[in-house]
Amino acid sequence: MHRVKAISQEISKNMVHVLEEIDEIQIEKVIDEILKAKKIFVLGVGHSELIGKVLAMKLAHLGFSSYVVGDVTTPSLKRGDLLLAISQSGETCTILALVRKAKSLGGKVVAVTSSSQSTLSELADISLG
Repeated sequence: MHRVKAISQEISKNMVHVLEEIDEIQIEKVIDEILKAKKIFVLGVGHSELIGKVLAMKLAHLGFSSYVVGDVTTPSLKRGDLLLAISQSGETCTILALVRKAKSLGGKVVAVTSSSQSTLSELADISLG
């Protein structure tokens, strides 16, 4: 029981830290882009992909046209679409290549990363991290 309490406290502490660090102006910009987007694509590799799948599902439940990049039913990204790119390091080669492709097609890119100094943050239109 002591381990459960310790783990719960650590999770709570991390959540509080994240909430304290959130830039509300950037969040509002992301919300605006989500609301304007024709389609929303979520991209991640490894653990970030798992988080992305949950996010895409939540967005779909809210009525948005959302897709996970790499699924067989995912349509092509086009101008007016939004790519949410999730990467802890912000340096994952696959993600960077797909972000560059999305931008070349006229898509907007939101980066979700723990490194504001990363290549992903630099490439993105909006960066959370």
